[in-house]
Amino acid sequence: MFHLSVLPLTRQLTNISGNLWGKTLQGARAQRVEYLLLHSFHARKFIAPDKFARNKELNSTKRKMNPDTGGANADDGAADPSVDDEVHNGDQSKARKGPSYAGGLVLEPKKGLYDKYVLLLDFNSLYPSIIQEFNICFTTVERSSDGSVPNLPASKVTGVLPELLRSLVERRRMVKSWLKTASGLKKQQFDIQQQALKLTANSMYGCLGFSNSRFYAKPLAELITLQGREILQNTVDLVQNNLNLEVIYGDTDSIMIHTGLDDISRAKAIAGKVIQEVNKKYRCLEIDLDGIYKRMLLLKKKKYAAIKVALDGSLRENIERKGLDMVRRDWSLLSKDIGDFCLKQILSGGTCDDVVESIHSSLVQDSDNAHSVGIAQRARHPEELKRDPDKWMIDIDYYLSQQIHPVVSRLCASIQGTSPARLAECLGLDSAKFQPRLTESSNQDTSMMLLSVIDDEDERYRGCEPLRLSCPSCSGTFDCPPVSSLITSASATSVSDPIEGKDATANFWRHMRCPRCLDNTVESKFSPSMLANQMKRQADNFISLYYKGLQMCDDEGCKYSTHSVNLRVMGDSERGTVCPNYPRCNGRLVRQYKESDLYRQLSYFCYVLDATRCLEKLDQKARLPFEREFVAVGQTIKLALLEIQKIRDRCAFGWVQLKDLAVSI
Repeated sequence: MFHLSVLPLTRQLTNISGNLWGKTLQGARAQRVEYLLLHSFHARKFIAPDKFARNKELNSTKRKMNPDTGGANADDGAADPSVDDEVHNGDQSKARKGPSYAGGLVLEPKKGLYDKYVLLLDFNSLYPSIIQEFNICFTTVERSSDGSVPNLPASKVTGVLPELLRSLVERRRMVKSWLKTASGLKKQQFDIQQQALKLTANSMYGCLGFSNSRFYAKPLAELITLQGREILQNTVDLVQNNLNLEVIYGDTDSIMIHTGLDDISRAKAIAGKVIQEVNKKYRCLEIDLDGIYKRMLLLKKKKYAAIKVALDGSLRENIERKGLDMVRRDWSLLSKDIGDFCLKQILSGGTCDDVVESIHSSLVQDSDNAHSVGIAQRARHPEELKRDPDKWMIDIDYYLSQQIHPVVSRLCASIQGTSPARLAECLGLDSAKFQPRLTESSNQDTSMMLLSVIDDEDERYRGCEPLRLSCPSCSGTFDCPPVSSLITSASATSVSDPIEGKDATANFWRHMRCPRCLDNTVESKFSPSMLANQMKRQADNFISLYYKGLQMCDDEGCKYSTHSVNLRVMGDSERGTVCPNYPRCNGRLVRQYKESDLYRQLSYFCYVLDATRCLEKLDQKARLPFEREFVAVGQTIKLALLEIQKIRDRCAFGWVQLKDLAVSI
């Protein structure tokens, strides 16, 4: 049972802020900070800004639109300045599409299972410390006329906000010193007092970014978060470049460092060195060791599980879960129990084969028990069951495919020796439905890969669809080989006699006829215009596939696909990437056919027909036997080559905008 100490804690918060105790009990955090700032600015003879009651303006507008409204009820909806605007504007906050300015920096995690010690280092009260470190205040920062992020203040006079925060920090430090020697009831009082001081100091930044606060200052909030992002990035650079350590993740005010060590004492020594190097760069900012993880499973941003070791020297261990399905309340108890079992196996430190075997065996057993006993009836109204209790059957496959398989497959994503299809097979499900939907080429970030730096054509165009030609005589289709097959087929003929029919397609470029028809069939011969038209038709099909814009969730347990763009923004996700099944699914929508895939496919068609480039790759001596043959082929395919090159050059992916590389003068 949690001990909340509501009354003494809210009493201390009220004493610090100088507002009404009843409002503090209502959770009016923004009002507490507002009153604290009002007292501070008034003591320094500043005129505080007026509070804009947005609800009052809205209600006055409604009264104008509805003149029949009685005078007795006219003031019922007026906003009370003493009531926290967080409550009044609940509907507005729900309708808000996204943050109005950039928040903290979240690094891309290096996903995987780490079996060596991982350090978690955290900045103490990052945003309040930034305000003190850089003297950020209404009285020190110069406002920009265009509304952009202002520069750091040059004033040496301490502002009101830094001075107020410094006072709160010093009072908390003094109370914590008394706490060390206190006992009994006095110790509890000091503990509640230091908690209240901490909560008040950490809430100071929030009023700057809260649009309904009297002290709303978006430029100051932007400046603070900007400095936070720079501090975190500079810390990562220092740890990786100067200390040669690996940072595997970072989020707003903390970083995770993989030490690669099995000795906890040496890991703590590394933490001490990092803390020393980082803290000597700042005056008020302090980074400290927040946790040591013996083993960690890092899945994605804000989603990980690890065995945390106690820092008090007792070496006590407990499993810490962040953002996983097991900590969510919208999953069944069965999925949580099986997820916990799989997580304990993964973090047990056993060999990969033993862990995989244990998980597979457990899933097979759970599947057998589910089919023999039954799990639970899917949600139905009690009245439905009373009317016809025999009508509803237990949907076992639903629980196996939607409650168990997604949880286990996400946990085992980084474990070698298993796959979503294999896990589905252990659960008695159809493994074909859980095969990886993304091709190898689409899994890779091909948008960052330059085709020109890959020398091997097989590697460069891996995954591309072949050029399929349709015979005008027999209406059969065949894969058209690249013109380079003229060289390879000639080399094979010089070594040994080719088997009849095996290299028929390779001889296509010599005769320009369908390899399935007889050589004397005139109707099977391809003309330049016929080749160009079939090439263009296939290129148009791939362009049409790109513009369909099919997106699919990257979560193995989610089958959602759509052609429309989801504009929801959740957390740090980019607009248009949130799966519509959220919060049931935490996956991201991934485009199935990207612009890079289209450009690579069109480039492959160009490669198939580019006889000139194929000839230039040969040295002068090896080129002579093929020059005449390539000249004849080049005249035949010239029209088709020009057409496909024109289509490819229209693709913006192949062009570099110079304005993005240089600044105009």
